[in-house]
Amino acid sequence: MQLNSHLQSQNSQLVFITDATGIFDAFEQLKRELSQLTTHFITLIYAVNDKGNYHFPFSQELTILEKRFSGRLIVHKLYTDSVTFYINNIIQEFLEAIINSNLEPKLEFAIFGTDEFVNQNGDILAFLNIKSINISSKIIQLQ
Repeated sequence: MQLNSHLQSQNSQLVFITDATGIFDAFEQLKRELSQLTTHFITLIYAVNDKGNYHFPFSQELTILEKRFSGRLIVHKLYTDSVTFYINNIIQEFLEAIINSNLEPKLEFAIFGTDEFVNQNGDILAFLNIKSINISSKIIQLQ
C-alpha cells in the first residue's frame, strides 16, 4: 500500500511503526501530520536493532518535536538485539496498550521499514484484529 498524503482525519489517533531503515520517511510524514491542524494525536513506535550501539537517527529531532507537541505526540524508542521474536513481542505489547487505551473513534496505522519489518508488524496488527483499511505501509528497499 502507498501512504496517503494525509493519513489522519479528525478524531483519530495515528500510530507510526518504524525501524531505523524507515525512520527517514516516517520522520517526514510525522512532520507533515503535526503541521496539519486536523492532527489529533500521534504515537511513534521506533524500533532499532543495532547490536548494542542503539543509535537512533533523528533522536534529537524527535525529542524536540515531542516536547513541542507534548499534547499530540508521544515517542517510544525500543532497543532490540533480535530482529524478529523480540521486536514482535515488544511492539505487540505497545500496540495492545495503545489499542486498549485509545479514546478516539478511529485508529490508523502507518508502518515504515524493510519488507520483513513491515510484514511482521502487519501480521501483528492483523492478529490484533485491525482492519487492513486502517493500515498504510511503505517498504524501504535496502541498497
